Amino acid sequence: MAVQSPYEVHLINLQTQQHSILQLNAAMEQADPSGSGRSVAFRFQIGDPSQMSAAVVLERISGGGVLLVDGRPVLDLSPVAHGSVITINSQQYRLELVSTEQPSQPPSLRANWLSITGSYRDHNEDAIGISDPARARMFVLCDGVGGAEAGEAVSQFAIQQMLTMFHQHSKGSGEWLALMNQALVAINTEVRRNSRMLSEQRGTTVMMGSTMVSVVLQGWDAFILHVGDSRLYHWRSGQIRQVTNDHSTFMDDIYARMGEGASGTMPGISLKRNVLVRGIGKSDTIEPDLIQFRLAPGDKLLLCSDGMSDKIGLEEVGAALRDMRLEDLPGYLANTADTRVSKDNISVIIVESNLGGDAPPIRPPAQERAYLGYNGRWPKSLDSAVAAAVAPAGGAANGGSASSRGSSKLLIGAVAVVALLAVVAILAVVLGGQGGAPVAAQTPANATDPVAVVTEAVETSVPATATVTPDPTETPLPTDTATPAPTPTPTETPVPPTATLRTEPTATIRPG
Repeated sequence: MAVQSPYEVHLINLQTQQHSILQLNAAMEQADPSGSGRSVAFRFQIGDPSQMSAAVVLERISGGGVLLVDGRPVLDLSPVAHGSVITINSQQYRLELVSTEQPSQPPSLRANWLSITGSYRDHNEDAIGISDPARARMFVLCDGVGGAEAGEAVSQFAIQQMLTMFHQHSKGSGEWLALMNQALVAINTEVRRNSRMLSEQRGTTVMMGSTMVSVVLQGWDAFILHVGDSRLYHWRSGQIRQVTNDHSTFMDDIYARMGEGASGTMPGISLKRNVLVRGIGKSDTIEPDLIQFRLAPGDKLLLCSDGMSDKIGLEEVGAALRDMRLEDLPGYLANTADTRVSKDNISVIIVESNLGGDAPPIRPPAQERAYLGYNGRWPKSLDSAVAAAVAPAGGAANGGSASSRGSSKLLIGAVAVVALLAVVAILAVVLGGQGGAPVAAQTPANATDPVAVVTEAVETSVPATATVTPDPTETPLPTDTATPAPTPTPTETPVPPTATLRTEPTATIRPG
């Protein structure tokens, strides 16, 4: 009588991404596709807890072909774990153990997040969104691409539109992959329309776009949409995998060389800046990766922009997820990447699933580029989003930006200085004609340098900005000045963005 297992064994070919589901105890035989004539027969079966601490083991049945588990040869039986790399002759596979038993109660989810400008950039073009109704939760992260305010406006618009879709359907059927894809297509159409309009107005090509990685968690199921080079990692039982594939010319080069049998070091590939080949705004059509899998108690998900993933490798991320408190993780990862001179904005969202428990929710510091819940005043078109992004009195909840407000303050300051000098000149003439001392010679007590004069002029010349009452459905979002602990120790050698790729087992569903 066959013993039932609470697991499915999934094998994902690291080169082709072909996804196979194997039956436990069923014998399989695979010949070497390179034509060497070698073959090996094997099967996966339930482990014996009294002999080895593994739920599933791999057994070699016959044949002289290559059979390895994480680089170690399988001569008889070998334990396997979620995330193990299985080598069968010349092919490598990522192993995923998928639970067939769903816990009877829904998960208890805790999340923490952080988006920072970083030390290199002057404003933040990343944006993150979080929605938390009772039935499901959405987390979405975008990394804007484009000059001036374009990247900032596109990422903001994309986040807000995705959260709007989620708000409208959070009480419905929950066909999340289809709904996220429809929302993304609409976002891309609007970005392309706006890009063409601005190009015609300015007489030059205006490129604007964004990456997106989004996940909806409903029960124990995770529904993921991804386009671009922002990433989603999945941590389980000490093993971490990269779920998403980067859509960039840099990664296309690596994938091609992997198909040619190049070594893991990939000699001859220059570490040039990534250029997106798929993303919001790249073309009139958009084809995201749509992925679905089931979580288990204790699992953790990490969404991040390439400002983080370019500087922190897979194993280091996994160790941080294993060892650190959720309260400290976003600050540690973001500040570590910044310390290593990321030269980019840095955003991270971390979610952990638990079975029951009464752990208090985490309340991250409010941040200008984090959008929570839903706001009916969000722009419905990118034209409005761009206008809001450059408005001097914007604020995150109203679509403003740190850079636009900074530019506006400089302009106001300049106007104030000109007006002050004009007044000084007039008073000098008037008082000089009356025999008094010239005003220009009277230095204010606090004006030890020209900056003090400008500051005083701005403070006394600019009227107070009208206060906008926030929508009660949205959490107010101040600036991103918080610096969570702990402070990381710099690492001398940066980790290239390719150090962890093509090791993820993802079942990718293309939209029809």
